[in-house]
Amino acid sequence: MPSLVNLLRLLVFKRVCLNDIGLYQCKLNHNTLQIFTHGTFLQVYKPLQKTLNLSESVKNSIITALAVLLLISVLIPGTMLLCKVRHTDCVMLI
Repeated sequence: MPSLVNLLRLLVFKRVCLNDIGLYQCKLNHNTLQIFTHGTFLQVYKPLQKTLNLSESVKNSIITALAVLLLISVLIPGTMLLCKVRHTDCVMLI
C-alpha cells in the first residue's frame, strides 16, 4: 500500500508499486450518514528503458543524413525523368 499524506485535502502518493493500481475513494462519515466520493483511478506503469542511449547531437546527425538521402532519392529520378522528356522533345523537333 502506498504511503498517504493528507495535506490541505490533497492525497499524495509518495511511492507506488504495480500492485497499487485501482480506484481510491474517500469515505465521509457524518453521524449515521456515510458517503463515498467518486474516487480517482490510479494507473501505474513500469518506466520504459532506453534501447539506445544516443545524445542529441548524434540524433541530429542521423536526421540530417536521412534528409540528405531522401533529397537524393527524389532528385535523381526527377532529374532523369526531366532529361528523358527533354531528349524526347529534341528528337521530335528534328
